[in-house]
Amino acid sequence: MTLASNDRTPSVAPLALDDPRRFVAVAEVVQNRPGTWNSEKIHILDRSQLDPAGQPIEIGSYVRNYADRQARTFAPFMRDGEWYALYSKHYTATRVMRLPSMEDVGGEEPHAAGFCPVELWVPRHTQKPLRCHDGSTIPLLNWHQPHEDDDPEDQEAISWHWSPVAFVAGCHWGDDSSWKIEAFDLREVAQGRLRRFQPLGYVHMGGDPLSESIDLEMLRADGTGRLRIRTISTLDIEWPKSPESD
Repeated sequence: MTLASNDRTPSVAPLALDDPRRFVAVAEVVQNRPGTWNSEKIHILDRSQLDPAGQPIEIGSYVRNYADRQARTFAPFMRDGEWYALYSKHYTATRVMRLPSMEDVGGEEPHAAGFCPVELWVPRHTQKPLRCHDGSTIPLLNWHQPHEDDDPEDQEAISWHWSPVAFVAGCHWGDDSSWKIEAFDLREVAQGRLRRFQPLGYVHMGGDPLSESIDLEMLRADGTGRLRIRTISTLDIEWPKSPESD
């Protein structure tokens, strides 16, 4: 059995219930009949609970009907003190589940012309007051990059906040198959509402993961502000006419 996880940080002790590393997705490829796509079974582990061997407890699983082997279409986050996750069972739709119950609370329905997610990301940040020269304070945000190492000793003293804007990489079925970046509004996920939007149009991303393609330095806590996104541009070039041809 081949498994792939979206988080390789080892568990040596149970994590706190609000630790951002609490929930981990592990993908197991499911072989389908010859000539068809493979599926994958996504196992969800809760690292706040460990078995006698010190391994995270599995709280449930679901089958995604397209295998990418990376478990990148599961993205847990907290909102108003409750745990949720963006996930994709059908390759043309993104939905929301509640954690740790794994109850589906709403989202997109599968559609032949739907946006096919290959990666989901909900950014998170720490926040502390920055004192200005006039004595006032403004919030200073430090956006976390998932490719950076987490220091386990730091987690206990940090209060994390998740952006109300999530990002999705993928493509519409039948387009040129290059990855594009779109976004989700997470403000009403508790009511089962998930709204997709295109903050910068139909943006072509490069070959890096979402967290390395998007610079959030100037994004505010409410999800507004300015982003820097690494994109790919396709340009046509022709030789200029020579003066003799005029």
